[in-house]
Amino acid sequence: MKTPSEDQAVDQVVDRMSTKYPLMARSHIQGMVSQVHAGFRGNPVRSYVPVLVERQVKARLAQEALALAAAG
Repeated sequence: MKTPSEDQAVDQVVDRMSTKYPLMARSHIQGMVSQVHAGFRGNPVRSYVPVLVERQVKARLAQEALALAAAG
């Protein structure tokens, strides 16, 4: 079960990734964070979910940033 502190931590992931990747639309980042976060639904241990979400989103955004830079 999600907790308010987990929701706040996930919101902070959006803030950090928006700062780190300013060329990416915040709505895109929010959608990605929501998608990754939803993948952890049903897991009984919630303590590390925000950290795991951030790691996965950071990796995806880094790949997208490289693709954008290569394109041009």
